[in-house]
Amino acid sequence: MEDDLTPEEQEALDECEREISEARKTWRRKGAALRKVREGRLYRKGYKSFEAYVEARWEMKARYAHYLAAGADRAEYFEEEGAPVPEAAKHVIPLSSEKLSPEEALRVWRAVLNVTGGPGNVKGDLVEHAVREYLGGRPDEERKSGGKLVLSDEARVFLAAAEKEQKEKGKVAEVAAPLVAIPPTEYGDGKATGPVLVPQDHIHGNLDRKAMAALGLLFERYYETEGKKGPVMNLTNEHVGWALWTLNLITGCGYGCVFCYAREIAKLRYPQGFAATVHPERFLAPSNTKIPKKHQDDPAARRVFLMSQGDWMDPAFNDEIVQAVLDMCAANPEWEFMTLTKQPERLKDFTYPPNVWVGVTVTRQGQVKGAEEAFAAIDASVRWISFEPLHGHVVLSQPELVDLYVIGAERKTNQRPEVKATLAQWVDALRLQARGVGAAIWEKENLDVRLREMPTPRRHNGPSDQATS
Repeated sequence: MEDDLTPEEQEALDECEREISEARKTWRRKGAALRKVREGRLYRKGYKSFEAYVEARWEMKARYAHYLAAGADRAEYFEEEGAPVPEAAKHVIPLSSEKLSPEEALRVWRAVLNVTGGPGNVKGDLVEHAVREYLGGRPDEERKSGGKLVLSDEARVFLAAAEKEQKEKGKVAEVAAPLVAIPPTEYGDGKATGPVLVPQDHIHGNLDRKAMAALGLLFERYYETEGKKGPVMNLTNEHVGWALWTLNLITGCGYGCVFCYAREIAKLRYPQGFAATVHPERFLAPSNTKIPKKHQDDPAARRVFLMSQGDWMDPAFNDEIVQAVLDMCAANPEWEFMTLTKQPERLKDFTYPPNVWVGVTVTRQGQVKGAEEAFAAIDASVRWISFEPLHGHVVLSQPELVDLYVIGAERKTNQRPEVKATLAQWVDALRLQARGVGAAIWEKENLDVRLREMPTPRRHNGPSDQATS
């Protein structure tokens, strides 16, 4: 079929074909050029269809060409969301499936990066396998708490016993199903206090509040029956300082910071590494924890840093899981819970109990806008920013929104042994901004000057001891 091109169209076709020819090993450039040919119907002069064009002109299967074109769209979306782009065509093709929305494709890709550490380390058919597992476990309308979840052997036994008991009473057990068990019951350093909810093949499924409540009751009954205290919160070290305790109800994050020390800890402690994981037994820890006598007068004794090894606003954790965390906080008003996220977009979707401090990590100027927009939209007792690691000069346009500035330098990790320095003038500039609005300042142990202050919360529902420390 002959359908003459305009001179401009012919020029565009020539340019696209040069790109395709020169970029045979660069899938993204090839995909973008193929997309342009397809969308502009630049093939129409000599070919009846785009499929006929790619098969005759480039000896390329039409399905592969469509995948590459779709992959170019995925790559642009990944970049907009701050994620690395796949380096090989075989890795982007599964992510280009029409069965995945761009958001779902990014979720799977970030999970893969959690496992591998970076796009250059992705081997074999890992991405294809991850997509297949995600699609197989994705919730549907018939499943109340959809998503494939893996549970330790110990917890599986608990659930089986609960289900049996419910059936004997003529009821159906309302627990997270389906569940698949994997060993071991103890993991990492061998100090596990209970079962761990692990995402199958590092892809986290959905879990609703009803299932979380059922699991919590199950674990509570187990510890009581066995005469065990159950999990407690962990004492912190000098790297935190502003809170005496840490509690990781969830672990894992898909943000992919190269300087993340939490990822290295997770790889040592959990078999699933830094993949998004829910630890339902740990929701019992606040009620099991008592302040040691030697810390009774410590202003930080009632402060708890939640999720030091994960990001509770990561897309892998649905709204039900986040709300379950907030419900736990509200049920334990004697503690002040300090939260932190690198992904503040979702913060506006929740209401925060008076004992929850809402924090955002800001390491560079480009992250300020997202933090300020989130803080302007929420009501929280304390809004705080962790400038750790501080990687540049940061200026807030609405410093009055922030009650506490925590400032720290980068720590050495195996991923990046050569740390990026934090300059004194960057710290000085933040200190001046904080002072200008009467905000508290806490400077970490790896800075030369260490101011150690805490704000007074605007709302209370429990004991308050937030005097300057």
